[in-house]
Amino acid sequence: MSKRDEYLAGARAGIPVLLGFIPVGIAYAIMARQAGFDIFETCFRLCS
Repeated sequence: MSKRDEYLAGARAGIPVLLGFIPVGIAYAIMARQAGFDIFETCFRLCS
C-alpha cells in the first residue's frame, strides 16, 4: 500500500467524525453570536 493509499484510507475513515463535528460547530457559532460575541471572539475566545 502506497503512502497516498494510506492517506486516502485515513481520510475516508475520518469522514464520520467530521460529519459529527459540523453540527456541533454550527450550534456553537449560533449560540456565541446570540450571546453577543463578534466573529473573532466566536472563533478564538477561550473560557476565562
